Amino acid sequence: MSQLRKDEELADMTRKSKICVQWMEEKLGAPLPNPVLREALLDGVVLCKLANILKPGCIRQFHRQPRMLMMKMENIAFFLTACKTRLSVPQATLFAPTDVHDDSDPANMLKVLRVLLLLRGDFPGTSTEEAVVGEFEEPDEIAEPSVDDLIDTPGVPTGGEDAALSAASAAAAAAKAAAEAAMAQAAALQAEAEAARAAAAAAAEARRVAAEKAAAEAKLAAERQEKEREERERLERERIAAAAATDRAAAAERAAAAAEKAAAAERALVAAEKAAADRAAAAAAAAATASSASAASARVTSSGGSGSVAGASGEILSEISSAIHSELSLESKIQLLTTLGSHVRSAQTKIMTASDSELRTLCHESGYGSSLAEVPTGKPRSFYVDWLLKNGRISS
Repeated sequence: MSQLRKDEELADMTRKSKICVQWMEEKLGAPLPNPVLREALLDGVVLCKLANILKPGCIRQFHRQPRMLMMKMENIAFFLTACKTRLSVPQATLFAPTDVHDDSDPANMLKVLRVLLLLRGDFPGTSTEEAVVGEFEEPDEIAEPSVDDLIDTPGVPTGGEDAALSAASAAAAAAKAAAEAAMAQAAALQAEAEAARAAAAAAAEARRVAAEKAAAEAKLAAERQEKEREERERLERERIAAAAATDRAAAAERAAAAAEKAAAAERALVAAEKAAADRAAAAAAAAATASSASAASARVTSSGGSGSVAGASGEILSEISSAIHSELSLESKIQLLTTLGSHVRSAQTKIMTASDSELRTLCHESGYGSSLAEVPTGKPRSFYVDWLLKNGRISS
């Protein structure tokens, strides 16, 4: 039975809602912003427009585009004040502004419908719908609205209810103070949010700066390492060049020593040639003396002397002739010395101008190893030069 009663009440409320919607759209001359009556009344704009149509100018100012809940509540309070002071709706019949927003109890919406149907009875439209005002004239339970929810519109007459209006004004002031406190709290929260965003932006900027600094330091470190590597390579090249210069200087010194030795040998050869020439001259003189002795011996022989002297003189002459013919001539020996000096100078130049690989090849050609692979690599130039000076047979 209880459920059936609830279903009947719900059906009745739906029927009354349709009647109110039809009447309000007829008065407003336009459809409601939402087909659901409760949703259309939440911001109070439709209620304020309806009151101004029923009694022009009864609500001079209201929030036409309310965004905050406080503004929506104020619009509904403006409508209730107009109903009480200008539209002759009994105060006991009025609903509270929160009844529109509270959908937890259907009785709240019935209070709103009661006021709208009373207004429809006072300001009927052209609709032929059956009036349903009578059953609200003496309700079984009268819900006294809170005076704090009723906010008077400035400049609207009060109808002589000074005490109630004073209380309503005080409630409006309290509501305004509460709204201002809420707005201050919202502003504080917004300031905190802005501070949080600023802190996050500062942290992000700090991270960006730190990343840029780290990248710059890494770049500087890389450049420093590159410079150090280039410096090491330069020093290594200088060391190699200095070692090569040292080797070349040592080779030049050894070549100069070899040239000096060659010059000394050439001088010794010249001295030997001079000695040979002296010996040749002495041999020639001896030959002349032998010829004279031979002639004398011949004369002795012809005069009856011993034949053994003549035989001995022939043997001496033969030995002297053989010794003379076994020696070179002075011109040939001088030519030999000139050729030897030219060969020494040519070999010295060839050694000084040869590269490391060419020195290895010269060592092999001069008798080092049976193949070029047996000649060691990576040795200093002094190694190859010393070997060539001691053992080499370099062709000019």
